[in-house]
Amino acid sequence: MPVLHVNDDRRFQIGRRSDSSQRCGGDRCREDENKRMIDFKSKLGRLAKKNIKSEYFIWLTTADANGTPQPRPVWFIWEEDSFLIYSQAKAHKVKQIRENPQVALHFNSEDKLGENRIIVFSGTAKIDKKSQPAHKNRVYMKKYKGGIAGLGATPEQFSGEYSVAIRITPTKLRGWG
Repeated sequence: MPVLHVNDDRRFQIGRRSDSSQRCGGDRCREDENKRMIDFKSKLGRLAKKNIKSEYFIWLTTADANGTPQPRPVWFIWEEDSFLIYSQAKAHKVKQIRENPQVALHFNSEDKLGENRIIVFSGTAKIDKKSQPAHKNRVYMKKYKGGIAGLGATPEQFSGEYSVAIRITPTKLRGWG
């Protein structure tokens, strides 16, 4: 059962409860321990879900070959339990994700002092070859059709240029809200 861990430094982490009633063996146990879900019913989780539904951009941070964080704003949608973004095939983020799939995502804060509405996800990114192209993704098109037109492109042209689907499964949520 997922539980919320609150550390003294006000970081919130979602993990699995380790009690004796949860028994497993072999690879299944290790696999289950690695599958963590965000508790969207917690106060911070509800704030995160609100931002997922309302925000137009999210900041994706990858690490370059030297380990230096490389943040950039991206368009995104939420599908079931993961974020989906589309990228140009030759973008640095694609290479960086292939080399190190550990990423972070965060939203802009509306709070001028930075004390509220801080949402940061950590997770694992992968190139998703099974995902449909952006122009065939109804949810993505509903959200970004106007933005695509603002770029002077058709949905099909956008899909041709942003042809790499990246799926990010969050494993940790931290922030202040």
